[in-house]
Amino acid sequence: MTVTKVDMPELSNITEDYNRYGTAEHDRLNQEASKSNPKAIAPQKYNNSKTSPFTAQVALGKKEFTNEIS
Repeated sequence: MTVTKVDMPELSNITEDYNRYGTAEHDRLNQEASKSNPKAIAPQKYNNSKTSPFTAQVALGKKEFTNEIS
């Protein structure tokens, strides 16, 4: 079982009623955010099935299981 948690880059919060909407600065901020990579929050070893220490057993007919990770 693998676990992934990332922090996605935020696009600018410039709305149509803001004076910088549609400006070069607005475009630049959105371009920078779209080129940014998500920041990994969970350690990389948990994101790979070969290195993750987590396992799970799912019983036949059961559609859910809970794993608590802290």
